[in-house]
Amino acid sequence: MNSRHGVSPKDCVEDAKSAVRWMRQNAAMLGIDPNRIVAAGGSAGGHIAACTALASGLDAAGEDVKISSKPNALVLFNPVLRLDVPQLLGFVGRDEALAKAISPTLYLTKDAPPTLLLYGSADWLAAQGDEFMKKSKELGHRAEMFTAEGQGHGFFSRPPWLEKTTQRMDEFLVSIGYLGAKAASATATGTKTSMKGWELYIWQEGGDTYFSLLPGTNRLKSDDEIGKAAVKGIDAIKPKLAELKAREMVFPCGRRLPDQAPQEPAKAIKDYCQKIGLDVRR
Repeated sequence: MNSRHGVSPKDCVEDAKSAVRWMRQNAAMLGIDPNRIVAAGGSAGGHIAACTALASGLDAAGEDVKISSKPNALVLFNPVLRLDVPQLLGFVGRDEALAKAISPTLYLTKDAPPTLLLYGSADWLAAQGDEFMKKSKELGHRAEMFTAEGQGHGFFSRPPWLEKTTQRMDEFLVSIGYLGAKAASATATGTKTSMKGWELYIWQEGGDTYFSLLPGTNRLKSDDEIGKAAVKGIDAIKPKLAELKAREMVFPCGRRLPDQAPQEPAKAIKDYCQKIGLDVRR
């Protein structure tokens, strides 16, 4: 966030706490249960979500601190849980005091919100998850950890792990009474959804047209990812599009995200997506 907006991790934690407090304060308007707020995030976002529950202080000036900024549960995808380690001190300007202040594991207590951690076994941050789980067990706190064998950082944003981690998250939310079993089953076996829409890569090669549908993320996809998901011909991509939830956003592009898709197949895809209720952008 510092490279994009010039803000520090401390600012991000403060902002996240304000967001939880705002949701709880406006629960009636939003139509939500103020006692069932789940903070979730991946990587740095997981770190910030964890801090809303575990780091003390860091409240924005002028806020009503009588309204709790602590969520009721945590779902954390490969989160940073200790910033006070040599590899990560650079993110806080080597400020050891600040790094400790926003290292969630240090402040874990028995009555902390129930927590689900999800890591790839090849992610070096998984060791922080193991440390969190060990302390959780010692304290009698409720925490669970899902491990994806052989997977690295950010594994959860692409198939098949997107579906597997979503199902595991649903199971956790059912177990704490936040989600009905029927709804969780529908999520696990029904239509596909992505919070950031779907990137549809379209390109032509050797007289054939190829399509690759991948969940939207904040990073550029590699050639290998795009190639592995590729299918040949519009009839091959239609069933994959039909699996998406109605009103999901689809972003057609060329072989690379910034490129324009070939005109004729792009038009055919747009027409088909609109026919089945998808929101085509770009």
